[in-house]
Amino acid sequence: MSLRAAHALLQSIGRPFDVTLSTCVLSQLVLPFQETWVMSEEEWDKLSACTTAVHLATLFGATRQGGSAFMAFDVASSDHLPGLLTYRERPREELQAFVEAQVASEQVSLNPAPSQLLAHLTSSGLGAALANVRITLPWLWDIKSAQQLVYGLGFQRL
Repeated sequence: MSLRAAHALLQSIGRPFDVTLSTCVLSQLVLPFQETWVMSEEEWDKLSACTTAVHLATLFGATRQGGSAFMAFDVASSDHLPGLLTYRERPREELQAFVEAQVASEQVSLNPAPSQLLAHLTSSGLGAALANVRITLPWLWDIKSAQQLVYGLGFQRL
């Protein structure tokens, strides 16, 4: 199902590109459904997994062989993790250490968790056609009403 959806999107684009970029849209794809549907947590998890699979497959398919792709994705907000505000001007390594401590103490859960997104990509059928797959250190994105915690996922298509 998700591969057919990605294929249809790619056909409408018409061609692959040398470089593709997804700029924090993953979290926005499920938002219209969250604002109108009532579902169980299990059903939300399934919808999110399917949406993520389609998005990753589309990013992969829109990247030509030998090309590079990068996806910035937001995972938490200072609305739910106010301590982020103290890391605006600090090194990204310190921000990562803070986030790891908050996750370990169950003060926050990252959605999607960068390690899970990486595993989702590399363990899928796409994994064998990827090189230089990596997750970046996090950074903060000021959206005026809050600070968003953002990671990057990059890869090269073989």
